[in-house]
Amino acid sequence: IDEEGGVGGVLVVCRDVTKDYLAAAALRQNEERFRKLADQLADLNATLAQRVEEKTRERDRIWNVSQDLLLVANRAGVWRTVNPAWTRTLGWSEVELLGRTSQWLEHPDDGGLTRSQVRKLAEADTTVRFESRFRHKDGTYRWLSWTGVADAQHIYAVARDVTAEKGAAERLKATEEALLQSQKMEALGRLAGGISHDFNNLLTVIIGNSQRALNHLNDQNPARRDVQQIYKAGQSAAELTNRLLTFSRKQLVQTRAMDLK
Repeated sequence: IDEEGGVGGVLVVCRDVTKDYLAAAALRQNEERFRKLADQLADLNATLAQRVEEKTRERDRIWNVSQDLLLVANRAGVWRTVNPAWTRTLGWSEVELLGRTSQWLEHPDDGGLTRSQVRKLAEADTTVRFESRFRHKDGTYRWLSWTGVADAQHIYAVARDVTAEKGAAERLKATEEALLQSQKMEALGRLAGGISHDFNNLLTVIIGNSQRALNHLNDQNPARRDVQQIYKAGQSAAELTNRLLTFSRKQLVQTRAMDLK
């Protein structure tokens, strides 16, 4: 300001704030990036939680609706968890099954097979497959086909009820055996029929000639008795061949009363 009060000049002072501006801009960008990252992380956590929940529900559905008997036991074979298929298949409730081993359910004729397989699993981390019988609550037994694996702490087993398949296989085997026996009897019948016809041809000659000889021999002839014995033997043989023919033709033999006087 001059003597008259006027403005004689202006003093300008400048400071370079480029770094501060760039730093502030970078800070804003980082904050925006971190905000977006936090939002993405939150969405990812929510998605992960949803997937875990879906997988858990899916696992629970499989566990609950599975027709196979699912079992988790400790390394000593004590049952810790069973699925509802156990109750549907064997009638025992979950409370009745847990905390026990398979010993009380095994069929006595199986010789402790299930327990021996449990010991095998406990001794070596391997997979076992076998079949054994377990007692139903009504006292009957069911055939179960087992698959078992083990880790450091637990035994995991899956059993499938194969009682119906076993029964069908046994019926099929019985049918095949009956068919084989029928074929054997049919072959034997054909053989018996052939032999009977051959014998009948021979007996026709023996009986016919002995009958003719008897017609020419009187009671005083010593040979008549011998011829009569030949004739009777021929008649007996004819009855035998008739029985063989009856067998070969699968005819029913009808019994009838006879007066032996």
